[in-house]
Amino acid sequence: MATPDVPSDDVVPSLLALSDAMGTGWFAADAANVTPGSTVVVVGEGAVGLLGVLSAKHMGAERIIAMSRHESRQKLAREFGATDIVTERGDEGVVRIKELTNGAGADSVLECVGTQESMMQAIRVTRPGGSVGYVGVPHGVALDGEKLFYGHVHLHGGPAPVRRFLPELIDLVWKGKINPGKVFDLTLPLDQVAAAASVRGPHPQEVMEDGAQNDPLLATDLIRHKMISSKTKGNNRSTEMEIKRIGSQPSTKGPSEWFTGTVRIDPLFQAPAPALVQGASVTFEPGARTAWHKHPLGQTLIVTAGYGWVQRAGGLIEEIRPGDVVWFSPGEKHWHGATPTTAVTHIAIQENLNGKVVDWMEQVSNEQYRK
Repeated sequence: MATPDVPSDDVVPSLLALSDAMGTGWFAADAANVTPGSTVVVVGEGAVGLLGVLSAKHMGAERIIAMSRHESRQKLAREFGATDIVTERGDEGVVRIKELTNGAGADSVLECVGTQESMMQAIRVTRPGGSVGYVGVPHGVALDGEKLFYGHVHLHGGPAPVRRFLPELIDLVWKGKINPGKVFDLTLPLDQVAAAASVRGPHPQEVMEDGAQNDPLLATDLIRHKMISSKTKGNNRSTEMEIKRIGSQPSTKGPSEWFTGTVRIDPLFQAPAPALVQGASVTFEPGARTAWHKHPLGQTLIVTAGYGWVQRAGGLIEEIRPGDVVWFSPGEKHWHGATPTTAVTHIAIQENLNGKVVDWMEQVSNEQYRK
């Protein structure tokens, strides 16, 4: 859809956000029937969740409760219009929201994650007669029909019809009434797309043109450069052999949202379409590890140096050494990293499903990180 004129540089990030994350967050609010004066809960603190907060605010919600555990996301949620922050999850999260709403629950709930826990969280904090707008791609979500029957909760969701909202959203951005581009928190050039994928992980779709649903937030210049290049050069990506020289791709630091301790990520490859595979070399210093997470199409680890640990949910901590190959099945909750006294390096290989490679969960506690 055309803009009224050539956009200035400061407007481009917000226009890019409209193409997916903002449109999806707006649909979540629309599906949840957010109205002026209503109380809204947003489950999910990725780009879509944060922009769901912005959408609810623009639609006139009086109270917006954002469920968030990370300070940087909480700050942006407040800037977008959140009036309350809830860090608890599960039963504790439900109790906290009921306390904030005098036992009633919220009029509208935006579910922007797609897990069983997040969906049940959304339903349980909705008041009788209220609505849940769910836009998180469901992974293993099963609903109890009897509980829904007696809960009197409206459910409406699915893939966001972003095109439907673009005329209004472009107008809002053009007039400076919303600035969804603030969700972008990293700048990388186009030739570092693998690094962007490694840093971003998901949580939360892999690149903005496929979605930015759960996760750290995407790189503005990466996407912007890609858009400009497609206009000026056309789709001329090479189909010939390609060699990535060592040192040609910069290392990045593992974000604290998904890692504990010092972690270095060295991007290796991201195969061009139609391939879906990507890989990175990840080094964990002693005591460092991932948060709990799972991959929609599974993950392979190839240990190249050091001595580390891996664990699947419900299983024991297992040792890994150079030459070992570890496979995690699709949807298998797990973590991996160094031991308390030794570093480890492994190559991580995974594929994306509908643009998503990983679902990040809670951190591995010090109690769990014991053998």
